[in-house]
Amino acid sequence: MLRSKFLLFLTRYGFFLTLIFTLAIAIIMTQNHAAQNKRAAYFEKTTHEQFAVQTELLLRQFTEQTKLLLEQFAEYGELLLEQFSEQSELLLQQFAEQDTLRLGEFAEQTELLQETGHSIAASLLASTDEIIHEVRIGASINMQPAASDDDMQLVLDSLFMQSVLIDIEQEATALFLAGRYAQASAHFLTVSNAQPENFEARFFYFYSLFRNNRMDRGNYPRIREGLLALERHGFIRAEIRTVLEFIEQEEWRDIIPEAQL
Repeated sequence: MLRSKFLLFLTRYGFFLTLIFTLAIAIIMTQNHAAQNKRAAYFEKTTHEQFAVQTELLLRQFTEQTKLLLEQFAEYGELLLEQFSEQSELLLQQFAEQDTLRLGEFAEQTELLQETGHSIAASLLASTDEIIHEVRIGASINMQPAASDDDMQLVLDSLFMQSVLIDIEQEATALFLAGRYAQASAHFLTVSNAQPENFEARFFYFYSLFRNNRMDRGNYPRIREGLLALERHGFIRAEIRTVLEFIEQEEWRDIIPEAQL
């Protein structure tokens, strides 16, 4: 009986029950979907907010670290500049002291050379007076006429020239010791031309010419011939062999590449 009533109820109201059930399921699914969308939107909003906060925090940390690094770099740069300034000042002081010392040594050497030159000139003049006096005495003893004033003047001129050449050679030596080889070579050339027998001055002329610019190949023939001539006259110095060997090596360097070509 109940079964027949249930079947009759389903027959009459089954469609409506199915529709109601379907609508209920649809409503539940819609509500679940809406809730999921709401949760997704909330999660997305929360994620964006967290990302913004973290990004701002990272930017702030990066800015602070960059500022700190710039401050440290500025301090380090100032420290380096101070150290560089101190070292530069110290080097300048050292250079100044060395230059002052060299100038003082050069001045002392020059003064010593001048004093030596004056003493030599004074001794030459004294010896000249003695020679003139002896010549006059000898002439009076031998009943011969005394030397004329012109002869005496020639003797004085010769002695004066020797004194001048001695001063020039001393000045040339001082210039050579100071490293001013171009001026030294010019002074030694003056002395060697006036005194051909002065092999020392002639050697230092060629040696100063070489030391002034040892790579100037235009001077090689003159220097080599002059030094070889000095050796032929018996003037021997170790620097002569050193200079000649250097010139020979440089000339071979020019010859070998041309032979290879």
